[in-house]
Order: sequence, then structure tokens, then C-alpha cells
Amino acid sequence: MANILTITLGGHDIACWRSKNACKCPSKTLYTYLTPISIGPHMPWTKLWSLPLPSKVKLFLWKDLQNLLPMRARLRKFIQSINPTCVLCHLKPETTSHLLCSSTASTNLWQSMHRSFLLICPRPQLLPGWHQKSDAQVLLAWMWWYIWKARNHIIFRTQPWNPRDILKQVSRAVHEWQIANDLIKDTTPCRQPAETWKPPAPRYLKLNIDGSFHHQTKTSRIGGIVRDHQGSLIRAFAAATVAESVLDTEIQAQLRGSNLYLQMKT
Repeated sequence: MANILTITLGGHDIACWRSKNACKCPSKTLYTYLTPISIGPHMPWTKLWSLPLPSKVKLFLWKDLQNLLPMRARLRKFIQSINPTCVLCHLKPETTSHLLCSSTASTNLWQSMHRSFLLICPRPQLLPGWHQKSDAQVLLAWMWWYIWKARNHIIFRTQPWNPRDILKQVSRAVHEWQIANDLIKDTTPCRQPAETWKPPAPRYLKLNIDGSFHHQTKTSRIGGIVRDHQGSLIRAFAAATVAESVLDTEIQAQLRGSNLYLQMKT
């Protein structure tokens, strides 16, 4: 510590590590300041999470854009016994941009993808701006996902690299999820405004009736309630009857309510 204090520094001090709240400077803020982040502050993460994709694919994209995928070159920093070369080309270190975009196998795959869907893989330095092309978001995400799955199948299942199968899987996934999203939009129920009871005028009473009908057994249930202008219960009834139709059930409920009204007058 004494040696550090004896170091002569030139110029003026500048506050680079600023506190966030209550004059506290946690170590996380220092790490954020010292670590260059290329996409985090500029990436609209809410747009990523709102994409019409499965949660597993969106989580994969998030890890991809944060450089958190367990690529061989990254794992080599922690485990020296791991071979860092790409499992597709066996020449260069396996990084996210190399595996998904610039390796020989993935490049040939993207060329086929361009002929089929007119989609071009963005260059590694343009990955942060992939979200700006709304017409290619979903297709690009599926491509990256199935390249990643094929890479894992090579390692863990010893399956060969098959670009044709990847293109078929991407095409099927895009088609199926488009149908699923259309069905969700069509079947989403619209909220109807709740019906509220309207009271009668003062010194008047209001009768409300209802009934249910069972087509197979020809049985029905009817009921009614009488309330004043303040909503206070005056009289009510409920009964089981035999009817021929829904209309017959409603008529019986109306007749029972009318008889109840006549009884109240007498």
C-alpha cells in the first residue's frame, strides 16, 4: 500500500466509476465499467422476448447475443483438456460467430438458405443489428437454433452434418409456428363488457327470470328474483319442471314469475 501511495500521477482526477444509488459503488458497477459491452446497452431486449418463438429459442438467442453459449473456444479458458477447434471445419477455434456464420459448413448452408428463402446471415460484426430486419427475425432465429442443435448432435450423438435436414427443419418450424400463432390470434376471446343489473324506478319492483333446459332428459330448471329500486330482495323462486324446448322453459319461468307477482298484490 505504501508503494502505491508513492506513485506520482499526472493530470486531474476524473470520476469514472460513478455510484448508482445512496452513494454506493458495488463491485458490479466497476466490472460493468471495465468490461467492454458491445450489444447489451443497445440491444432492445423487449423486442427479442416478444418474438413469436418458443421460449427455448429466445433463451438461446439471448445467450448467443450475450456470448454465453458453451462454445469450445470459450470452454477452453476453463478446461484445458477441451479441444477448441470447430466441430464442423476442424480448422479454426469454435466461437459463436464462426460456428453460426463463417465456418465452411455454415457458409454453404447459408448459401442454400439464400437460394431458398433469400436470407443472408449477417456478418459477425453486424450481429447486434440483426433485430432491425423485422422480415427475417424469426427465420434467422430458427437457422441459428438448428445449426446449434446440429452441432450438439455431432458431439453427443455422433450424427453427421446434414444441411438438407437443417433446411427442412427450419422450413417446417417456421410453417408450424406461423399456423400456431394464427390460431392463437383467431381463438383469443374478446372481452365483452359485463352486464350490470339496472334498477327500476323508485316505488317500482323488477322481476328477473332465467331457465336452463336439458335436451336429452327434457328436464329444465327455472328461477326468478324480485327486487326494488335499491336492489333489496323482495321475493324469489326456483323450481324443476318438464319442458319440450328452451323456449318452453323460458315461458314457464315467465308464467311462474307472473303468478308470483299476482300473489304479492293479493
